[in-house]
Amino acid sequence: MQKKLTKWVSSNYEIELIISPAELDKAKTSVIKEFQKDMELPWFRKWFVPLDMVESGIKPEYLQMWIYEEVVNLWIQETLQESPQIKFIWEPYDFNQKKEAEETIITMKLDAYPEVEIVDSNRQSEKIDQIDTSVSQEEIDNAINSIKKNYADYQEADTITLDTVSKIFVEYVDWDWNVADKSHIYLWDQEFAEAKFFPDTFIGKKKDESFAIAYDTKTLPTLLINQKETLTIKEIRFIIKDVKRVVLPDLTSETIEKLFGKESEVKTHEELIEYIKKEIAKQKEDNTLMQAIDGFLQRVQSKYMKVYIPQTLVLEEFKVRLKSFEERFGWEDKLKQYYTQIWDEKKAQMMEEIKTSSKFSLEKFFILQKITEELWIIVDRQKSDNLEVEKQIYQKLYWKEQGSTAPKEATKEKKEPKAPKKPTKTKAQE
Repeated sequence: MQKKLTKWVSSNYEIELIISPAELDKAKTSVIKEFQKDMELPWFRKWFVPLDMVESGIKPEYLQMWIYEEVVNLWIQETLQESPQIKFIWEPYDFNQKKEAEETIITMKLDAYPEVEIVDSNRQSEKIDQIDTSVSQEEIDNAINSIKKNYADYQEADTITLDTVSKIFVEYVDWDWNVADKSHIYLWDQEFAEAKFFPDTFIGKKKDESFAIAYDTKTLPTLLINQKETLTIKEIRFIIKDVKRVVLPDLTSETIEKLFGKESEVKTHEELIEYIKKEIAKQKEDNTLMQAIDGFLQRVQSKYMKVYIPQTLVLEEFKVRLKSFEERFGWEDKLKQYYTQIWDEKKAQMMEEIKTSSKFSLEKFFILQKITEELWIIVDRQKSDNLEVEKQIYQKLYWKEQGSTAPKEATKEKKEPKAPKKPTKTKAQE
């Protein structure tokens, strides 16, 4: 059997097999003998049914398919032995076959794990900026406010103000004055801060009050855009169903004890501020570290390295991401329901975006792998945290460029305070 292996730029190979009639007959005999092992006929012991009788019991199209699979498997085994440096990804695709004289020619493609190509050796000139973990007073205030919200009191109110949370019933009315769709929205400080439309429209409105406005996608915030009936809606109606004033608690020693527990070292307001600072700093360190490494990898990919991801890997990553997307919607049935509510064009665009992000994510993965090899980074996954690779890259690239040594991890001199307890249900939810 003659075989030809041609490498393409997209991390795949084109395979051409030229098979003689004698080789096809040999493969055919091998396939029939495999079927012979399981075939049982009267007057014959298992494994002793004549081969011509075994062949007559197999559909010709199935027999032909198994013959070609036998030939391909044989070629793959030989190629793996002859080219151990190539890491092939199962399985072959784009099968084609044709006859030339008495020979059969089979062509196919087979993907391989990608290799990162160095296009510019000046990668060492790229630096990573120092990570900023300083904590601002605004960040502390926001964290304190978030803790207070978890233990807020909700009192009945008549009028919507900036310190209230309200439940709004929404109706979408079409041009025939029929209700095309309806839903509920909740307005609090986040919605008031995100879109000027909400305070301008709802501040001062009273409980049980109703009103309508023209439906205009150019002026409405995203929360109120109806994807399902956009082209048929004339106006949008609101009914203020409930209004509650949010009363935030003072963080006294008694309240802090409820949050952290009696055994916690956080007992005063000052100790709470220090705990919050540490937590914010740690979170900022992780986030900024990821951003710094991500930006570094993007620069490396655009200037110094390139990698072609084969379609087999892209499709596998696409399936994983799609499954994750299904889980967010409550599995496939609810995802299909969501699909029926969006335009076909938007659905196709969403699928294409998932494929693109799959390819981009894999490119970053292989570039990151190449960088770790260059920097001689070895990570014991069983003993390290999730960001160990990123931390080592940062230490080698930033601290080395600054002519200094990486900072040592601070030793823990005392027990870390326990995190605040999370209430199972807020009064607003009740």
